[in-house]
This record gives sequence, C-alpha cells and structure tokens, in this order.
Amino acid sequence: MIRTFIFFDLETTGLIGKTFMPKVTEMSLIAVSRSAICDTTDILPRVLHKLVLPIHPNVHISEGIETLTGLSNTNLEEVQHFNCEVYNLIIHFVKRQIAPICFVAYNGNKFDYPIFLSELKNINKNFCEDILSIDMLHLIKEFFSTKQSGMEVNGAQTATSNSFRAENKRGAIARRKLDFTNSKPTNFKLSSVCKHIFGTDPENVHNAEGDCLSMIRCATQLGNSFVEWADYKAVPLINHSKQ
Repeated sequence: MIRTFIFFDLETTGLIGKTFMPKVTEMSLIAVSRSAICDTTDILPRVLHKLVLPIHPNVHISEGIETLTGLSNTNLEEVQHFNCEVYNLIIHFVKRQIAPICFVAYNGNKFDYPIFLSELKNINKNFCEDILSIDMLHLIKEFFSTKQSGMEVNGAQTATSNSFRAENKRGAIARRKLDFTNSKPTNFKLSSVCKHIFGTDPENVHNAEGDCLSMIRCATQLGNSFVEWADYKAVPLINHSKQ
C-alpha cells in the first residue's frame, strides 16, 4: 500500500509541442499521508509537508503566460534556474516522507511528469526508480464515467463503473455524506471538478500550490476510493519520460 502521496504541479512557459519542451517557472510538492487522506473530516488535512519553488526558466515568458500564471521574467529575475540545488531540495524532501511514495498530478502523464523529467535530463540527473505516480485526471474520469453499480464513497451511496469497483478491493468506507456523485462535472478540468464537488470555484488557479491544494481537497472527498485506485494503478514516475 502507498503510504505517502506527493501532490505535484508545475507552472511552465507553455505546452509541450512535437519538438518543443517548455521550461518550469514554478513547482509545488505537497506530501500527505495515506491516513490523512482517508481519515480527515476537514476540507484539508492538518499535516501537510510543502515545498514550493519559483524557478527562472532562462527563456522568454510570453505575455499570455504571464497573464495566466502571474509569473514573468521580471518577478523571477532574482530566482535561480532549474539546477542541481533544486534537484537536491526535491530529493531531500522526498526522502523525508514514508515509503512507498506516489506522486499525484492532474494530467501529469502528458504534462507535469515529462516536463519534470526533461528538466532533470537537462542537468544530467535521474529520478528515483522506486517513486510511483498516478494521473488524477484518469482517476476522476473513471470515477464519473458510468453509473452502473453502487459503491459507498465517504458515506454516500454512489454509482460507479464495475471496473472502478473491482479495483477498489476493500470497498470505500468513510465518514462524510457527499452530494456530487449523482451527476458529472461539466468537463474534466481541475477547476470544473472542484466546482462540481464543492459548489464553488477553487482559489489560486494556475498557481502551483493552489492547484495541489485543490487536488488534495478532491482526494480527501474520495477518501478510500482515491488511495485504493492509486494502489492498483500507480506506475514508476520515470516511465513518463518523453523520448
């Protein structure tokens, strides 16, 4: 069983292209224990381990990206680029957590993980082979995909796909009654999923720490369903390197 989840988000200079890999401008890692996700009755667990790093990309940040993220070449002027010191900070942060460890990113398989691994490759560093990863977007899509069989999620009877139920081997036993399980989000953007679950728009969108906290809020609502899906679906993070 996974013991620690590290919620992970990047802000970057753009999207991945066929021959273009964007640079990181901000990185957030927030570690949460398995028990905290399953047992908390608050919106967020009380104990969170945080590492938030602004990073100078050493390339021009477009006006559009600056407007979206609030990060510019000007306000990052005195910030270090992605270097060995950044790598060491990340490794020390990860080593402080209890293994097995799993990274959680939203659309991470196609965005956050390959960009992160590309930055490591640029400084001739490798990431730990035993660190796992999941893409929370895939979990959310599967959770809301069909409504064929009932399953309790945090005390509420909800209909989910047979495959999701089968992978949730012990069943989801929880505390809170939820009312978001009888319909789907308008789309599967993280902000839309948060609004569907909580009824309000998330704060600090396109802010690395803010997006990590939004993921954690959703994970605590899913409770055991989240951690058991991760146990079944997690793969090594290094699998997501773009060739």
